[in-house]
Amino acid sequence: MQKILVLDDQSYTLQAYKRYLENHFEVVTTNSPFEAVQFLEANPGGFFAAIVDYQIPGMNGCEVIHYLRAKRVNLPVVLCTGHVKEVVDGLLFDAVLEKPVTKDEIVRTLENLMARAVSEDPSLSGAVSALDEVVMRQMGENARHYDPASASMMIGDRSKLKIWNAWYQIKSVLRRSRKV
Repeated sequence: MQKILVLDDQSYTLQAYKRYLENHFEVVTTNSPFEAVQFLEANPGGFFAAIVDYQIPGMNGCEVIHYLRAKRVNLPVVLCTGHVKEVVDGLLFDAVLEKPVTKDEIVRTLENLMARAVSEDPSLSGAVSALDEVVMRQMGENARHYDPASASMMIGDRSKLKIWNAWYQIKSVLRRSRKV
């Protein structure tokens, strides 16, 4: 499951985003821009994307992005803000969402970023094909036809079920973006 870093100074917003995304991504939340930078410093390749609020005590969203991108240049970043008119450096962000943000908006935005990453990086397409092979070899051709409910019944081994769930999630994202 892909990991998302979420930075917002409002705890209720962090809780809402975590609830919105927890079925799709592993969500790491913080209300501190300094902690967000530390998370990325500790594991630069560990996060698929970051969601950042614009107005945060200590640093604004643009400053945070500069620090995050210093640690990982190609990190996809979504700016979520109630102050869209104040945002002047739109080139820093891969997407800007105006608060209040719905679950569908934020999930769709992250799925689009994931699909774009696959389409821009041919090695990821190859990785998806390799993952297809592994899943079919481990679980048989019937695994292609499972849905999430039947997969948990048909695949008894927990580690195999985790692999199938990751495979299913990636294929679902790509299917919606018409990449597979």
